[in-house]
Amino acid sequence: MIQLKRFAQGFWSNSKIDTQIAFNEILQLTGDYCHPDTLTLGSVYDLYAVVHHMGSLNGGHYYT
Repeated sequence: MIQLKRFAQGFWSNSKIDTQIAFNEILQLTGDYCHPDTLTLGSVYDLYAVVHHMGSLNGGHYYT
């Protein structure tokens, strides 16, 4: 599972990051994103599902 941080913590308040993100259906991790022992095994992942939060920091719903 890969989770993107979508909330920003400020000195006086927190906020939700609403910037849209585009991604491919296949993810290949290399370099700094992989443990050196796994690089030869191939770190390729197929997108299986997406969970989206609709709402604010104070409430909302997650849906797939």
